[in-house]
This record gives sequence, C-alpha cells and structure tokens, in this order.
Amino acid sequence: MRNLVAALLEAYRDADSQHSVQISSMRFLSEERQTVLKNMERDLVRVFSSAVLGVAPQIKDTTMLKPVTMSLFGMLNWHYLWFRASGPFSRADYADLVTKLIADGTRDLIAAPVIAPKRSAARRK
Repeated sequence: MRNLVAALLEAYRDADSQHSVQISSMRFLSEERQTVLKNMERDLVRVFSSAVLGVAPQIKDTTMLKPVTMSLFGMLNWHYLWFRASGPFSRADYADLVTKLIADGTRDLIAAPVIAPKRSAARRK
C-alpha cells in the first residue's frame, strides 16, 4: 500500500490547481465526461480498497472497508491544502505516515460482516 500511496502523491505533484478544479467543478463538465471521470474514480477506489486489505486483511468482508478506504482518500486528496515541498515533511514521509495510520489504526477494529440485503418476496416472482 505504501508504494501505491506514494505513487498517488507523486502524481499529485504540481497538480494542485487541476486537483482543486476536479474536486469543485466536475458539475460543469458534460455528462459524458463526468461519467468517464466517475468510472476512473471508482476504478481507483477498487485498487486502493485492495491495497487497504493488504495491510488490514481483518476488515475484508466487513462494513469497515469502504469507510477506511474513503478515509485514506481523504488524507491523500486534501494533503495539497497544507503540504509544502519545501517543508520539513516529504511526500515519502507522508506516504509512510498514511500507511502506518491505516495499518495500525485498523488493527483492533471490530466490524460487522457485510450481509447481502434480503430480496423481497415480490422480487422473487
């Protein structure tokens, strides 16, 4: 997971303006372009969910996988607001920190298993 986090942070290098526009202005894009971007985002979430399971296998098939994955994205997607390349903390340092927070922070999580919704009798006919 650490390498994936580092790669995403590196991809964000010098893309602060583009990232900000993508977050706040997607609604101004055509429906077609929005669909393309949303599908890319979903693919990225799946990749990162798999990476989360690599460091936190105990949350597989539980209700915690999605919130943990989206919390990871929160840490990564908003780092541009405070991060300064000239500061004392490098992208590599932040990749290490985020990975450790997810791995250590999920160690003792107790989560309910994901249960498939029951189909109604009307739907089964």
